[in-house]
Amino acid sequence: MSSLSGRRSLAAVIAVAVFLCFSFSIAYAAEEGEHAGIDIAKEVFKWINFLILAGALFFILKKSAKEFFEMRIENIKKSLDESRKAEEEASVKLKDAERKLSALSTEIEQIKKNTAKLIEDEKNRIVKESGDKAQRIIAQNEKNIRYEYENSLKELKSEMVKNAAKMAEAILTEKVSTEERKRVFNKYLSMLGGIN
Repeated sequence: MSSLSGRRSLAAVIAVAVFLCFSFSIAYAAEEGEHAGIDIAKEVFKWINFLILAGALFFILKKSAKEFFEMRIENIKKSLDESRKAEEEASVKLKDAERKLSALSTEIEQIKKNTAKLIEDEKNRIVKESGDKAQRIIAQNEKNIRYEYENSLKELKSEMVKNAAKMAEAILTEKVSTEERKRVFNKYLSMLGGIN
C-alpha cells in the first residue's frame, strides 16, 4: 500500500513540475511576441524529452536504488542494534564494576578491622611477654639478693666469730695466766683425745 501512495506522490510532484514549467514557458513566450509559437513548441519538446529521460532513469534505477536504500536501511538497523547491544553490555559491565568497587570498599574495611585486631593482639602479646620477662627478672633478682644476703650473713658470722675469737684470745691472754692457759690447753687436748 505504501508503494502505491509513493507512486501517486511521485506522479503528483512530476505533474506539478511539468505544469509549472509549461506555465513559465508560456509566460516567457508571451513576452517574446511573434516567435512565441516556435519557442513554445521547443519548450514543450524539451520538457517531453526531460520527462521521458527522467522516467527511463526512474525505471532503470528503481530496482538498484531500491536495493541500495534497503541495504543502507539494513546497515543502519544493524548498526543501531549493535549500538544497543554495546550499550547494554557496557551498562552490565558498569554495574559489575560498581558492585566490585562496593565489595572492594567493604573488603578494605574488613582488612582494616583485621589489621587493627592483629596489631592489638600483638601489642597485648608483647606486653604480656614483657611482663613475664619482668617477673622472671624480678624473681631472679630476689633469688640473687637472698643468695647474696645469706652469703654476706655467713661471711659476717664467720668474721664475727673470728673477731670474737681474737677478742677472746686477747682477753684471755691479758687476764689468764700462763698456768691457766696450760690447764685449758691440756683440757682441750684431752677432749680431743676423747673424741678420737
